[in-house]
Parts: sequence; C-alpha cells; structure tokens
Amino acid sequence: MEPIKLNKRLELIASYVKKDNIVADIGTDHAFLPIYLAQNGIAKKIYASDINEKPLENAKKYIKKYKLEQSVQLFLSNGLKVIPNDYQTVVIAGMGGELIAEILNATEIKTGVQLILQPMTFIEYTREFLYKNNFKIIDENLVMDENKLYTVLNAVKCDIFEEYSLTDTLISKKLLDKKSELKNKYIKKLINKHKQIYNGLKKSANNDELKIENEIKILEILENL
Repeated sequence: MEPIKLNKRLELIASYVKKDNIVADIGTDHAFLPIYLAQNGIAKKIYASDINEKPLENAKKYIKKYKLEQSVQLFLSNGLKVIPNDYQTVVIAGMGGELIAEILNATEIKTGVQLILQPMTFIEYTREFLYKNNFKIIDENLVMDENKLYTVLNAVKCDIFEEYSLTDTLISKKLLDKKSELKNKYIKKLINKHKQIYNGLKKSANNDELKIENEIKILEILENL
C-alpha cells in the first residue's frame, strides 16, 4: 500500500504535530491527516471525529483501505465532547474561526495541550479567542494551496494571560516576524477586505460611526505594517 499524500495545507498542519502525542482531529472529513500521522509514526494514538455520519463513513472507508483500524479511533462527536480527554494535540482545520472558538469554548482544555488551527474565515476572531483564553501562539504560517492562501496557527494552553493589542488580532507577532511574499500577500488581502468593509459602512444608511472608526483604525495599522 502506497503512503498517503497530503496537499500543502494538510502538510503544514502535519508538520506542527508533536511527535508521539495523542492527537484529536476534529472535523476529520476523509481522515487523510490521521492516516498520514499513523503511517509516518508521528502520533502515539489518534482520535478522529466528525459531527455528521456521512464524513465519518468516508473516514472509515479510508482507514480500512490503509489497514489502520488499530491506530485511528473514530467518534461521532460535536467537537471534543465525546473524545477521551487524554489528547495532547487538537487539530481543527477547514472551519470558520467562530465555530473553532465555539468548539474550544465548550471544553476545558488542559494546560500544555497543543492546538493546531486552520480557520477558513474570521481568523482575527480565532486569534482574539486564543489571547483571551490563555493560549499562547507558538507559531503561525501561511501556505498557498490550489491558488488559495491558508493560515495555520500553532498554539499551546498556558496558565498565564498575556496582554494583546488590536494589531495582534489582525496578524500575530510570529507571522509578522516572517519574511515572505505570502505574508505580504496576506497583508494586502487584509487591507482590501477592510477597505471593502469600510466602503460598505460608509454607503450604509445606518452609518454606524463606531464601526467606521474601528475600520479606519484597522486600515491605519495594516497600511503601516
């Protein structure tokens, strides 16, 4: 059986998984990541879950195909709710940032647990949630996969709250420190997004001054990075 090949997005996620950790992959879909982690001896034990039956059936087929039934345990679960709590790494990828925060907020994450998150939307919301809830961003990186730009966060649960700013929610210090074309592309994308929001607010009959002021502040930050 040939080893499974991951796309660039999942490759970046896999590269952050600490060796010999017990991994919980939430919203596993086809279970490609758990299969890769098992085949390469990266994870000690793997839990793969989904909230819906159909993706879980797909995952089951692939796990059976690669003969990894003993290495990957499947769970029908809303987030982490029915996952055994001995996990050391949690992966949540391919979901909106608000949903990721909701999943994490519904469970008591133990100190030292690693989070690998790949939000599709509302990335600023995900970062703010992490800062507010004593998660430290260890690293953040970008990857281009099939002409789409993805952001992957590597964080850990800590005991200490660290102060953060609006800038930190827009782009983490770890990502800001990186010298890459993708980072520049990411900042330009953010500027365009917030210009659209600002223009939309200006045209709106509601004319929410507080929101307009906030967008002006965000654009000033981004344009000076």
